[in-house]
Amino acid sequence: MLLGLPIGGQVVTGLPSLSWQTCYDLLGVIVPQNKKEGHSILLSWLGENLITNDLNEYSPLEIRIQYTRRYLLWLIGGLLFPNTTGMYVHNSWLSLLVDFNQTRTYSWGSAVLAFLYCGMCEASHPTKKGLPGCNFLLQVWGYCRDVTSSNSYRFPQESEHWDNRRQHTLPRQPPRTLLLTPAYIHWFTNECNHHVKISIQKVHEEVPQ
Repeated sequence: MLLGLPIGGQVVTGLPSLSWQTCYDLLGVIVPQNKKEGHSILLSWLGENLITNDLNEYSPLEIRIQYTRRYLLWLIGGLLFPNTTGMYVHNSWLSLLVDFNQTRTYSWGSAVLAFLYCGMCEASHPTKKGLPGCNFLLQVWGYCRDVTSSNSYRFPQESEHWDNRRQHTLPRQPPRTLLLTPAYIHWFTNECNHHVKISIQKVHEEVPQ
């Protein structure tokens, strides 16, 4: 919900890998040998192929779709489902971008959250380096619960880019408010963050009863 991704719909799952010929058909560009590793594509090279003067409003529909797939694949590997290095994206994601009408029916929000949870579990191991998953979502989640900046925070509504009238998304909910109750402050300062000190008396004076 924080990123505006649908959390209802089909499970995000696809083929384990695609042939490079299929990748060419879907992306409209040949991935050079030095820009791939196994079945993964170098994200920096993919990003460079997003900047071009060849694409315009008069471009054929197939060309525009191929450029859109490049952008979505770059977004998947660079923001939503990055690995610990953040350098490569697996070409198996393209199997979910063949038909955009099908792409929008997947539960992307649930997949992003599950992938982040898995990455946080892996990162807790002392031998692991880096945090795979959508770090941006973790930062937004932390910002939404930063009780040191104000007395309350209005959670952002789901993005307008997703049509809530469709069956694979949840109905829009009114924004919620987080109040600094004494019980929450006690939990936050004693169990969550020992370095934050909040005056409960000051909160009682400022928070309307």
